[in-house]
Amino acid sequence: MIDQVTAAMLKADTNSLEKLLADDFTAIHTNGALFTKAQEIENVKSGAIKWDKSDVQELKIRVYGHTAVTTMLVSFKGTISGNSYSGTNRATRVWVKQQGTWKCVSYQVTRVSQ
Repeated sequence: MIDQVTAAMLKADTNSLEKLLADDFTAIHTNGALFTKAQEIENVKSGAIKWDKSDVQELKIRVYGHTAVTTMLVSFKGTISGNSYSGTNRATRVWVKQQGTWKCVSYQVTRVSQ
């Protein structure tokens, strides 16, 4: 699940993101901004969010029936709204199994202080 999202973001593969994100997906980025599925995909498509590197560490996956919670430490490099961004973040993704397929319903990321 996590590898698929990471690969899609690195390749700007919006078709894969369309399949991986639930229709009611929401993301909260490091600046506190809230994005819907459509907004997140548009940000990737337009290049407003571009991932150049993502190194996932400390990945933990906990499954509760048809829900999974993933937490991780991520070293990230890319651009956000044309500005270079790099750093280490803690991130949480919540997944729900819908009609036999895991879909990400929520993503929240917080920058780790240096």
